[in-house]
Amino acid sequence: FGIWQYTISGCGMLDYEGKTYKIMPGQAMFVRVPHAHRYYYSPITCDPWRFIFVSLGGREVMRTWREIEKKYGFLLQFGENSKTLQTYMEIYRLIPQSSELSKFQNSWMAYKFMMSICDDLTPGGETYHSTQPDFMRKAVKFIYSNIGRPMTVDEIAEHVGLSRFHFSRLFN
Repeated sequence: FGIWQYTISGCGMLDYEGKTYKIMPGQAMFVRVPHAHRYYYSPITCDPWRFIFVSLGGREVMRTWREIEKKYGFLLQFGENSKTLQTYMEIYRLIPQSSELSKFQNSWMAYKFMMSICDDLTPGGETYHSTQPDFMRKAVKFIYSNIGRPMTVDEIAEHVGLSRFHFSRLFN
């Protein structure tokens, strides 16, 4: 299973695969269990850490998360208006009724939560813009704004200020 944890205020520390990360407001981490990691509050480094979290499990949820982690990493930025946080609030409101929910309803909520993360990460999504390099954001914006006409790689590369070769290598 995994734990998705979003920082509301303050900050926390995460020791993950030999490195220490400071988890700031607006950032979410997703850690797999079991895994060699440790997260904690450090009063020397941060104001009190306030966060929300969801524990998720199941083969399909974890498969989806591994794909997200491979492409974007285990630390993601989410805006206050993200679909992911909206879905979290929807799930949170159902907690008082949780004992009445079927295993299928629980699976549906877990899958919806993971799909909201994917939705936020796709072009045009809330988180997509904060996780992509600047040249990538410019290129995608340029492509979408000119979608009705033919474009060359040279034209896109020039728009973002890179050579065709360098752009092609980075953008693949």
